[in-house]
Amino acid sequence: MQISEVMTKAPLFVESTCRVREALAAARERGIEHLLVCDHGEVVGVACAQCELADAKLEHLVGEYMVPARGIDMGATLEEAAERMLALDAGALLVKNQGRPIGVATRGDLLRGGLICGEHTAAQFFCASCGAHAHVHADPHTSWVAYCTSCMELAAPPGMLDDVGTCD
Repeated sequence: MQISEVMTKAPLFVESTCRVREALAAARERGIEHLLVCDHGEVVGVACAQCELADAKLEHLVGEYMVPARGIDMGATLEEAAERMLALDAGALLVKNQGRPIGVATRGDLLRGGLICGEHTAAQFFCASCGAHAHVHADPHTSWVAYCTSCMELAAPPGMLDDVGTCD
């Protein structure tokens, strides 16, 4: 199966100068998490409402938080797309037809399309803690395991001002 068969065909485009507040409102309204960020009409990045924009300051510009757009040709297979996502530690790919953006494909799109993950792929495609496939990134300390954003935050050591109980 080709990536073009499972991608989101009507992605949400926002300008890099758009305020985070406005971009998140548009994403919620359309039920979309991955926004294609444009600069003068050309796609230059991707911003995920749950990853890059989750802790963003609402009055800042989306362009401050985006990651570079990572593309793939519309004729690529689901397996090729999964390999590219893992190689780039990306949760979404910009799908292109002759260099022109035509959609967005996420890990969820690949799985709904019938992607069967091998052992190596599964270890990095799914959260090692909860099994989620969305918003999963490689552990920064090792490339052998991956965690979703929620589990990564829960596993983080306490900060200087966090209450960790009474002292000895």
